Amino acid sequence: MCTYYEDFDINADYSNPNPNAKPFELTAGYWKSKCYHYQQQDYKVGRETQKNVTIDDYDYYKKLFETSVCSICSAKFTYDNPPSLDRQDNELPHTKANCLPECVSCNIAHANRDPKITSLHIKMRQYAIKHNLPMTISDERIYKLLRECITGGLAAVFHRENIADKTHINELTYDEQSNKVISQDNENVATHVFALDENSLYPSSYSSVKNENIPYTDHRMYMAGRSKFYSEKPYVIKNCIDQRKEIFVAKVKGYFPKSEYNNLLALPPIFRNIEIENKEEVIGEYMYSQAQKHSLPMTKKDRKLTTLLDTNGQFMVFNNYYLWVLIDLGFVITDYKAIAVFEKNAAYERFVRTMMNLRIQSILAGSTKEKFYKLIINASYGYDTLNTEKFGKMKFLDKVGTFIAQHHPNHMGTKRISANTFAVQIKPKTATCFISIQSGVFTLDNAKYWYLNYIYNFMYKCLDRKRFHFVLADTDSFYIAIAGNLNKDYIYDYKKILGFGIENEGYELTSLGPKCYSMIDIVKKAINGTLKMYDNVMSSVQVEKYALKGFNNKSIVLRNQCCCPYIKGLTAKDYIIKDQ
Repeated sequence: MCTYYEDFDINADYSNPNPNAKPFELTAGYWKSKCYHYQQQDYKVGRETQKNVTIDDYDYYKKLFETSVCSICSAKFTYDNPPSLDRQDNELPHTKANCLPECVSCNIAHANRDPKITSLHIKMRQYAIKHNLPMTISDERIYKLLRECITGGLAAVFHRENIADKTHINELTYDEQSNKVISQDNENVATHVFALDENSLYPSSYSSVKNENIPYTDHRMYMAGRSKFYSEKPYVIKNCIDQRKEIFVAKVKGYFPKSEYNNLLALPPIFRNIEIENKEEVIGEYMYSQAQKHSLPMTKKDRKLTTLLDTNGQFMVFNNYYLWVLIDLGFVITDYKAIAVFEKNAAYERFVRTMMNLRIQSILAGSTKEKFYKLIINASYGYDTLNTEKFGKMKFLDKVGTFIAQHHPNHMGTKRISANTFAVQIKPKTATCFISIQSGVFTLDNAKYWYLNYIYNFMYKCLDRKRFHFVLADTDSFYIAIAGNLNKDYIYDYKKILGFGIENEGYELTSLGPKCYSMIDIVKKAINGTLKMYDNVMSSVQVEKYALKGFNNKSIVLRNQCCCPYIKGLTAKDYIIKDQ
C-alpha cells in the first residue's frame, strides 16, 4: 500500500535498521554448505571451479564477515541479515579475488539488474525492515497458518421472531446438574428493535488508533509486519500467549468452562467454521422437520461459520487480540499446535485518519465523493486475500473440449449452457493478492475482538440483560430486541472511529436465517447499495433483498424460534424450552 512509503527518501540511509540484532557468526557447517552451493552453481554453467573458495578458507571468511559490511548497502551482517559472496565479474567463478561480501537480500536484488533499480529495491527493503512493514511470507508453514485463520464477518440469527408488545425477552441458561440448555421467556416484553452498527469496523480494526478500551499492547491493535519466527513447541506458544507482548497467530484447542456458559450463551464468542451434519439429533427436530416437510435440499454435511463455546474438539487459529479477549472471558486452552510471530506496525493510522477526514468533509459539503472515500477505506485492508484461492477460472467449451477438461486434475465443475456449449470451472494453479495476507488476517480477527469487546465489556456492564436479547448479527452490526421506552431524537454522540451508532430502528423483525430478514422500520432501509466502476464512471447500483429459504443449520432452532449454539458433548435433545 502506497501509504507505507509516504516518508520514503531514496537518498536517506536506512542501513542497519535493527541495531539490536545479534552479529552474525560464521559456523563451519554453514560455510561448508555455502561452498558446496557455489561449486554446484559454477559447475552447472560451465565455469572453472579449481580456484573456488573452499572449506579451508573458513577462518578467513569468518573474520571477514565479522569485521566488514555489505559492499552494496554498507549494512552490518547479523542473523537477521546474513552474508553471502557476490561475484564482481559474472563470467568468472566464486574465487577470493572475484567475490565481495554482500547481504543475501542485496545479492538477490543485485543479480544482473540495472544498478539504479537495484539500489531502489534494496533501500525499500531496508525501509520496510526499519518500520516493521509487511513483507512477503516465504515460510510455507506461516502461510498455511494464516490461510487457516481467515474467517469473514459473522452472519447469525439468535431469535427469529421479534414483535413489539408481543414477543418476550428470551434468556438462555445452562443447568449443569441436568446438563441441559434451557430457553425461557422472562416477564419483559419487547417494545422495539435496534440495529447497532460499528462505525467503519474494518478501518477501525486496521487503523492502530490508540484507545484506552484496548487493554493490550500499549492500548493499540497493531497490524502484522514481517514474520519473526514460527514454532510448534508448546512452551514457546504458551509463553507468547501468556506474556501478551508479541503479536501473532496461534493454533490452539480449547473450551469455555461450564461455569461460564450462562454469561456467554446469549452471544457465544468463538466465531469459526465447523462441519455440521444435517441430522435430526444435530440440528434439532424443528428445523429438520421443516426441511423434510418443504422438501428443501440438504447435503450430508455443511461447513458453516457459526458461534461456539469451544473449538469443537479441533485446533483453530486465532490472532493474539482475539485470543486474549477469549481468555479474559474464561477460555481455557487445552493444547498448543503452532504459532507465527510478527513485527508490530501502525502504518495504516495516517491513511485511515486522512481518508476519514476527507469523507467527513465530503459529507458536510454534500458531495457524492463521500461514497468513493467510503469504498476506498473499506476495501484497503486486504480483502483480496480472503478467498482468491477458491476462485476458479471459467471456460466456455464445446463437447470435445469439455470432455478433455473434465479429466484435468484441477477440474471443479461443469454446467451445460446449450446443446454444444458448456461452462467449465478450473481451479487455477496460482492465486494473486495485492496486499499482504497478514494484513487481511489481522483486520478480520481485530474486528472480532472489537465486536466482542463492545458487547462484553460495555453493553453487559451498563445494561440490564433481562431487558434485551440479541436478534441477529451481520458482520459489523447486530440487532437487539429491547423492552424499554422509545427515546426519539435523543443524541448521545456522533459517528467516529472505534465507535458504534444506531443504524436502524423498528417495531418488528423476523429473521428466518442469516442474511434473510424482514423489518418493519421506523426508518426505512430495505435495499443494498453497491458502488460499481464502469468506463471510469462511478455509479450506485441498488439490489433488492429476497429470501430464498428459511432453512438455518448454523444453530439449533427451537420451536419458540430461539437459536442455540452447538456445544461439544450436547445433542439437540439437550436443548429444551421452559414455559414462563
